[in-house]
Amino acid sequence: MQDLLDSITKNKKAVLILSALIFFFSLFFFRSIMLQTADLGRYLVNGREILSGNWQALVTTNFYSYTYPDYPFINHHWFFGVIAYSIQQAFGFAGLSLFGVVTTTTAFGALVYWSYKRYGLVPAVTAGFLMIPLITTRHEIRPELISLLGVTIYFIVLERFTHSRLKWYWLWIPLFLTQLVWQNTHLFFILGLFELFVFWLYAVASKNWHASKHLGALGVVSAGLTLLNPNTVTGALMPFTIFKEYGYRVAENQSWLFMLNYFHYHIQMYELFIAVLLVLVGGFVLIKTAQKKRLFLLTLATISLTFGIVTFKVNRLASFWGVLSIPLVAELVAYFAHTYNKKFRALFDDSLGMMFLSSVGFIALIALAWTGLFMPFAANTGIGLAPGVNQVAEFIKKQHLQGPVFNNYDIGGYLIYHLYPEEKVFVDNRPEAYPTEFFENEYIGPQNDSKQWRELDKKYDFNLIVFYRHDLTEWAQKFMIDRVSDENWVPIYVDNYSIIFIKNVPENADVISIFELPQSMFGIK
Repeated sequence: MQDLLDSITKNKKAVLILSALIFFFSLFFFRSIMLQTADLGRYLVNGREILSGNWQALVTTNFYSYTYPDYPFINHHWFFGVIAYSIQQAFGFAGLSLFGVVTTTTAFGALVYWSYKRYGLVPAVTAGFLMIPLITTRHEIRPELISLLGVTIYFIVLERFTHSRLKWYWLWIPLFLTQLVWQNTHLFFILGLFELFVFWLYAVASKNWHASKHLGALGVVSAGLTLLNPNTVTGALMPFTIFKEYGYRVAENQSWLFMLNYFHYHIQMYELFIAVLLVLVGGFVLIKTAQKKRLFLLTLATISLTFGIVTFKVNRLASFWGVLSIPLVAELVAYFAHTYNKKFRALFDDSLGMMFLSSVGFIALIALAWTGLFMPFAANTGIGLAPGVNQVAEFIKKQHLQGPVFNNYDIGGYLIYHLYPEEKVFVDNRPEAYPTEFFENEYIGPQNDSKQWRELDKKYDFNLIVFYRHDLTEWAQKFMIDRVSDENWVPIYVDNYSIIFIKNVPENADVISIFELPQSMFGIK
């Protein structure tokens, strides 16, 4: 501790700059919780049910829907529910927001600080700053928070051990405990095992037999450790089987090209820019680097390249690619700063050079402002629940509205949080918890076709329709438009997020007489 305090005293300027960068990064995660579209509501009920002793069916079956309550489901994130529920009970939703801020900022700050200690201030700050748009692509309170912290812990511990900066027990104890928690929190625990494998290859290639022996043994033990989950073998294999029965297309699991064509986000172009930059610059430095340092550079490049490739296939990995590319970018910046130091200084001393650098800097600032990728503040900046998110649930409870409820995919977790166990949902945002044909035949099909809808209604005898009204799928938009003009259904509630229709039957006459919304309220844009 004294060494750390002495280091801070001697390097006040560096500490100030690093702290400013890390604080700036943290601002991106002060986001109000949009409960209507988040999985968080379901996670919280998971935690409540598990701590109440109702865990056996919850970790092995669908559990929350009335359509397929007993359908087999591997609940690979059950322990995150316990964590989230405990925090929410102690500190409220504001506490959950701060938990997200602290977790992501810790992962980012740890790797920036690691880069600073190894390469210096400029490489660390440059690497951290460039990776901010990738890491901040996802803001929600999810099990991925634990995974982001997990890959960071694995990287730092593995790097320090392979370079003889840690005793063997400081390799085993942290990674053993991290793995045990991680594999019961999120299926991305496999990423830690991948990092372990890459560093084992590095140790073997470096002829570091002490490290390779321990890493190999830890790999075998860790593989066995993955069985310590409620679903044992099937739980351990979940990262490889989750998409086998995945009947619904989720944006976060789509490719880079899909996201670019569908949403036209600036982040997709930035990801392409970073990928090209890393390949070209990394390849150049790899060729130029001395043999002695090349193996570690190749290790960093392998990790970054692998996560980059996977990100272009499944875009939800962007934050992991970003955080694990910080060491590589810092290495590359350090190489150029050291090798071409005199040439860089000459640019600053030359008037034409200064004009060139000023022009590049000005263009970069315009680009940053235009894309908004480095702007931490947004319309949903805040902590705790977003304003008004609970109103639709409060309306349902106050008016004693009863199901069966037909709801859309997005709002399922929200309804579970507010209505379970009194009401179960039609569907929620777990594609793997329902048969593939369910989404085609009972979810998407009836929203597209009125005849199929009438048949589905006859089967389940719905009393309420509760939709997140900003659902951008073609079928959801068509369905809501059709229901507005459907004499069998009456809109009785709408707010910034949700809409409720109630069946036009005598039993609902009193509610309809009070809350029916006029047709003039609705328009098609």
